[in-house]
Amino acid sequence: MARTWDRTREGGARLTYASYGALLKYPQHSGLVVKEPKDCAQKKFNYFLSDKELAEGVRKGLGLEQLEPGRFRRHPLVYVMEAADDICYRVVDAEDAYDANLLSKTQLCELYAPLLEKACNELEEMDVSELRARAIGKFVQGVQKVMSDRLDDLAEGKLEDDLLSMAMEQDLTINNAVRELKKLAEKHVYVDQRILQIEAAGFKILGGLLDELLEAMPLGVKKVDLLPKGSAKKVRQLFPAKYLVKDKDSKGSVDDLLVKLSAYERVLAMTDFVSGMTDSYALELHQTLTGVRTP
Repeated sequence: MARTWDRTREGGARLTYASYGALLKYPQHSGLVVKEPKDCAQKKFNYFLSDKELAEGVRKGLGLEQLEPGRFRRHPLVYVMEAADDICYRVVDAEDAYDANLLSKTQLCELYAPLLEKACNELEEMDVSELRARAIGKFVQGVQKVMSDRLDDLAEGKLEDDLLSMAMEQDLTINNAVRELKKLAEKHVYVDQRILQIEAAGFKILGGLLDELLEAMPLGVKKVDLLPKGSAKKVRQLFPAKYLVKDKDSKGSVDDLLVKLSAYERVLAMTDFVSGMTDSYALELHQTLTGVRTP
């Protein structure tokens, strides 16, 4: 949000502090060592070193406690967004399995019956969308209770675990439902041949795009006349110049902009470009660059 929105516009999208805070699920930068923490907020990193000044501005603006340089407490909204994400993933995975004919309506109802405290035959009369809404509602109620019980810790960003996991500890029915949904996804969704084929292709496409870009935009070359020619130059000409712009004074061709960047900045530019692609565009560009198809 800070770089890809508009690199010549300081602050990128210029969201509110609360909006940025809600997006920082793991409020620590990429230069820190990620260990095996007890705190759910330290499992990964959420921003690159190049964004550390913006992140520090967000921290100060929100009054979040700094744990050490580059690492600070979560904003309360992070827990809420995380819970919404966790709940929807669990429930929608089951619905996706049903839509893909990997799961029958009866199996879906048997799964939700204990959570919704209704007989399976009664649930079968409901539309799948209603089952989804009722299941999400039950999980939300469990999360709300945790939030009410631990409101002070939530407000200070001191919860040691995510809200849904804590709801599971408090409520056996929610615990069993989440575990069953996870088992279902592992048994029917994640191992489905179509899903595996899509994921395997995704790895090839993303990796292939980055390989092509790295070959065309080598990290160590600092002079335009030393940049690779031929097909590599064509690839560079296809690369959007906006990803290579550092500031308002950055001008020139893609090659001119590229050689002014450090190796680290070049990698970030490439990953920003690829990560912002839609699935269909990534597939189309990969096929074009590798000669599988022509425009």
